Amino acid sequence: MNEELIKSLGLEALSPEEKAVVMGKFADTLLQAVIVRGLELLPEDKKDALDEAIKESPENAQDVLMDFFTANIPDFQSVIDGEVKRVKDRIADVMAGSK
Repeated sequence: MNEELIKSLGLEALSPEEKAVVMGKFADTLLQAVIVRGLELLPEDKKDALDEAIKESPENAQDVLMDFFTANIPDFQSVIDGEVKRVKDRIADVMAGSK
């Protein structure tokens, strides 16, 4: 996916180091977007259980969140796919505006 994303954003001319920075920022932004969306979609009656699961394993909070969302939000993979597209489109818009 990395090379596909770099190509779709028109960033092939970047150095490997610059590409790594872009991909790192993409991953961070995507993770934040997925977590926010997951929290929005999570039923209220599941939020206390999520808090408890994170308290039991705070060092693995990201994994706990993703596992919990997958188990408690129907078709969570489509939510992730939607956020990938949204973040990718947002980055493409920013890149287009900087040219």
